[in-house]
Amino acid sequence: MQLFACQACGQRLYFENVRCEHCHRNLGYLPDLGTLSALEPEPGGGRRVLAAPQKAYKFCDNARHGVCNWMLAADDAVREEVCEAMGPIAPCWAISATRAGIISGTGARSPAVGGLSRAVR
Repeated sequence: MQLFACQACGQRLYFENVRCEHCHRNLGYLPDLGTLSALEPEPGGGRRVLAAPQKAYKFCDNARHGVCNWMLAADDAVREEVCEAMGPIAPCWAISATRAGIISGTGARSPAVGGLSRAVR
């Protein structure tokens, strides 16, 4: 299991974390850097990615459903709005099902996943 550290407070983070348990900052995974980054809120509703403050990122479109924290380069017009969290054959929606318990066998089904299939292109 790969461990990370919060860039704001040093708290140990796990890949599954979406928020730092110590400083309560939201987290985003940067696949291009292979790291989990703390996000610093900015005036006007934006966020600064602490692991790469010089680069602009946006969340995968499925973040609005609460099922993905992967981030995409904000200025990359070629890239899809949905990340390739499990590779190009099984994009982010597959992780959504796992987090909702559909694949893991828990049987729990999140209401967000119901709308997810309509949101994914």
